[in-house]
Amino acid sequence: MDNPFRYSGVVTGDLFVDREDEIAALHRAFRAGEHVFLYSPRRYGKTSLLHEAFRRLPAGEPWAFVDLSRALSLQSFVELFISAVLHGAESSADRARRWARKFLSRLQPRLVLDNSGRVQVELGFGPRLAEPTTLAEALDLPQRVAEDLGVRLAVALDEFPMVAELGGDGLVRAMRAAFQMHRLVSYVFAGSQTTMMEQLFAAERSPFFRMGRPLRLEKIPRDAFVPFLVGGFRRGGMDLPPDLAGELCRLVDDHPYFVQTLAHELWDQARARRPSVAAGDLTQALASVVGWHDAYYRRLWERLTLYQRRCLLALAELGTGASLFAADTVARFELKSASHVQRALEALQREGLVHRRNGEYGLADPLFPHWARAAGLVSGRAERG
Repeated sequence: MDNPFRYSGVVTGDLFVDREDEIAALHRAFRAGEHVFLYSPRRYGKTSLLHEAFRRLPAGEPWAFVDLSRALSLQSFVELFISAVLHGAESSADRARRWARKFLSRLQPRLVLDNSGRVQVELGFGPRLAEPTTLAEALDLPQRVAEDLGVRLAVALDEFPMVAELGGDGLVRAMRAAFQMHRLVSYVFAGSQTTMMEQLFAAERSPFFRMGRPLRLEKIPRDAFVPFLVGGFRRGGMDLPPDLAGELCRLVDDHPYFVQTLAHELWDQARARRPSVAAGDLTQALASVVGWHDAYYRRLWERLTLYQRRCLLALAELGTGASLFAADTVARFELKSASHVQRALEALQREGLVHRRNGEYGLADPLFPHWARAAGLVSGRAERG
């Protein structure tokens, strides 16, 4: 059988783990016409969650998914946005052409069919998207389509913080002006830049201040991951003891991406030695995963400043919750001063390498301490249960 653990791409169905409460919250929001700010550190599975939540919607409840990471300009964003809405509404080519004539007269889009028969939009070089009325026409499409169909429509904007890069403050304000009037559309604004996402809905000067409810993804509980891991190995004819599955989760701090990555490698290595999986197999699998990432960590290490490196090593050795501002920590890791620590941590947060939760700093990447230890950069790692 194929490896049951997937650590890349979108995961749905039997490969999807838990998140039942989050899916229920999204479905309630869709049906109530509420907007949601969905955010978490990187690689927590936001995109998979959205696709799984959409997959579980009953027939007749349409949705659209817009991947903003594919947009390179304001125009390509608008093309992606319109294409996603037309596809999500399950429009035929004839219906899409009618909507284009009726709802997008200023834009005059060219509709083409891709190899799968999906309608794609091309705007050419004519539209003047800097004009408020032209841009508003595109942004109003979800509401117009929902009205025409007589349904509610859910629209997810993945990697939402990119809109500021694509169109600046003008695009952000135009989206707010349009979306707040859409009574039949529920928007999900999703992003991995947790600080920026929190500013979007919590900062009073943000156009999206209190526009929707926040939904922060936490780590998947270990008591949900362990049965999933044990079951995956069982389907492959292998016995993974629950305590070893728990140790796998602990080694990577219950981080969803790294749990799946380590389980994938352990499954590949252990299937040649069926039926039982031993602690030595897990140690070997972890060493292999660390080895995969060696080039990445070395490049990362080379571009960090001296004090950023020292802060990372302090967190790797002392663990989450360690006070990097304490005098003995500053002295031990040669951090020079509390102000140097603060600047280094802020830079590391912007890079997504460090997170802050409930006033405590920690590493966003739980594999880094294992690499640092293998590279001889730290003497050990604080144990966490």
